[in-house]
Amino acid sequence: MIKKVRQAMNYAINQDEYIKVVKNGYAKKLDSILPTTNVFYSKQTTYDYDLEKAKQLMKEAGYEDGFSTEIWGSDSSKDKLGMQFIQQQLKKINIDVDVKQMERGTLSDQINNPKSAKDSKVQMWYVGWSSTIGDTDNAINPLFSSTSFPPNGSNTAYYSNKKVDTLIEGALHATTEKEAGEKYDEIQKIVFDEAPWLFMGTDEQGTAKNKNLKGAWRSADGNLYLRDMEWK
Repeated sequence: MIKKVRQAMNYAINQDEYIKVVKNGYAKKLDSILPTTNVFYSKQTTYDYDLEKAKQLMKEAGYEDGFSTEIWGSDSSKDKLGMQFIQQQLKKINIDVDVKQMERGTLSDQINNPKSAKDSKVQMWYVGWSSTIGDTDNAINPLFSSTSFPPNGSNTAYYSNKKVDTLIEGALHATTEKEAGEKYDEIQKIVFDEAPWLFMGTDEQGTAKNKNLKGAWRSADGNLYLRDMEWK
């Protein structure tokens, strides 16, 4: 799928409504391929909802009349709601999306076990990803390196960019934090512009505890930690 179509699809998604309807307000607009908690996070210009721009990009790409595709997801009601939202939004630019739910084991087998990119039948996959705060390579390499096509990794968009591959390798072996940061910054700019994903949102997890409970806390990466818990 060409770049302008992928960008059009992103502009056709109302992220604010997605967060409200699908995430019950507990998310924020995705503005990078890295979460804000990652040490090398760099904010990008978001794909703010712009239906006219989406239609124009589709026209420029030669797809004014749209096309048919399908989106895969698990058999959970939560995933069904998310996929149906995407289906409804993309219909506005003449993209007919067939929602296809599968049992998780079957879905994983279909996604992760093709022998090559040519054998893969996935067109879109409704899924999320998380990584630890400091491990930027784990947040990028498995998803965007051309060496990470299934079954070797989780680059299920089969995104391939030689410059990004070189930058990923260079950032991993950078000798200074400044050098790594510059490479990760460029990776984020390139990938966000090329839009191999629909950039939907970043989940926000709330935590509440009694003020008398000590030794329990949630870190910025969403993990819950318990250490020497006591009631005071």
